[in-house]
Amino acid sequence: MVKFLSQHSKWFIAVSGFLVFGLTQTQWLTSLALWHTAEGKLIDNRYLLRGNKPPDPDIMLVGIQNSSLKIDDELSTNEIAASPTLQLMDHP
Repeated sequence: MVKFLSQHSKWFIAVSGFLVFGLTQTQWLTSLALWHTAEGKLIDNRYLLRGNKPPDPDIMLVGIQNSSLKIDDELSTNEIAASPTLQLMDHP
């Protein structure tokens, strides 16, 4: 058996990989609680092995409230007509 596996190790690895991939695509396996627990632990271990990384400075989160998209009643119609941005806000 050892001789067979050493001679055909590439095929054994390829078939095993396809078998595992096929099993992970089935509904009955992915719906098991054991599967979710194992997947969570693998993800946790991957982040532990990666280590801490500083956040990317090019990524920014911007929060926009609905009230910021409305025009205040204090603006005159002349000011709204003079600004293309305010015109867009007037007709969302």
